[in-house]
Amino acid sequence: ALGKTPFPAVFIRAPWIERAGPGVEVLASRDGHGVFVRQDNVIASSFHPELTHDDRLHAYFLQMI
Repeated sequence: ALGKTPFPAVFIRAPWIERAGPGVEVLASRDGHGVFVRQDNVIASSFHPELTHDDRLHAYFLQMI
């Protein structure tokens, strides 16, 4: 869905997700830490995809609904 090509990420506060429980899929990582995750119909990101011109995360969200 997101592909293998790296995408820009603007971090303002939280640099990464410390832990992900069972059933949480890590969709993107940085330095070995999750930064974009999904569990069922819930997604979470530690960065701001709206601050870049890359729309892959927005497209991913739209295909979920």
